[in-house]
Amino acid sequence: MNEKTMLEKYIEYVKTCIGDKGIYPAPGWVLGQDDKLMVVAMDLPPGQVYGTMIKLGKKENAKEIAFGLDRYNKEGQGIDMCYQSVFTIIYVNLFAPSCVITVLPYNSQADIGELQYDNKWWRYAITKELETFFYKYSTDTTVSQN
Repeated sequence: MNEKTMLEKYIEYVKTCIGDKGIYPAPGWVLGQDDKLMVVAMDLPPGQVYGTMIKLGKKENAKEIAFGLDRYNKEGQGIDMCYQSVFTIIYVNLFAPSCVITVLPYNSQADIGELQYDNKWWRYAITKELETFFYKYSTDTTVSQN
């Protein structure tokens, strides 16, 4: 039996984090070159979550990063409207050619939809956010201490 990847473990972890307020604070994982896993919980606005993960990744010389943001499901995003919330997951393996973007629709821990790796609306939105925040935070090395 194969050992689970960091992304698979992160997704399992995220599903256990669903509470009354959704998935909050935002969970993030950083795996360093020394194979030490840093787990953070970020009570921050979305832009600062991106910035914190980018800066932690640089500071820890990360080989893998996984984090996400809890969001409301809205019409036109390609998610079944029977789900009120979506958790957008960003996974970066520094040895892979691109990042993985997936969406987890849910209402509660007992009502979780299927992961969507091919949701075009969210892939585009997250890619734009990544471009914006990577550019903004790639030269800033201070990490939020909230």
